[in-house]
Amino acid sequence: MAPLFTKIKGTLLVGVVKLIKSNKDKNLEAHFTEADRKILEERVVFSTWYSGVPGRHLIQVIFEMIAKKNPEVARQWGRFSALTIVPVAYKTFTEMDTFETLKSFREIFPSFVDSPWFKVTVEKPGHIEARYLDPGNEPIFIPFAYMMGGWIEGLIEISNGKALEFSITQEKVEGQNAVVYHGIYEKA
Repeated sequence: MAPLFTKIKGTLLVGVVKLIKSNKDKNLEAHFTEADRKILEERVVFSTWYSGVPGRHLIQVIFEMIAKKNPEVARQWGRFSALTIVPVAYKTFTEMDTFETLKSFREIFPSFVDSPWFKVTVEKPGHIEARYLDPGNEPIFIPFAYMMGGWIEGLIEISNGKALEFSITQEKVEGQNAVVYHGIYEKA
């Protein structure tokens, strides 16, 4: 069975590093591995791939120590990351309508995280679904699932849409455990 994700792009990792560095008062140092420290000490570049193991661990540290295991905080963090990173790294998203932005996100998502377990479905305007499947060898990584839900909401906002409803549920999809994000949006 393949691991959850083997690599994470600097586009996502830069927000993780910035959040950790802005929370120096939280005394997080004891929670870092040597691989974590290496990432925290270097300059994270949007276009560079980094190991998924410390990337995942740093996200987990944020979820546990900063967000206090609150999934809503993880979702809002994802939304904020999208609102601050996407206009810089993917300016064309800000120039498309919401449906086209979300379809493009579906196509470029593999350039953020090397994971076969996260799928984005955009079949008609006004609806989006993202599925984060359990790879079978470890529990679903809840912080990442909620963070990606927030990224989707940020993309809707960036592309002049308005999220009307959303839900993030744990359910069975094709016989596998999954976290599923359902969103309904409209043009703002």
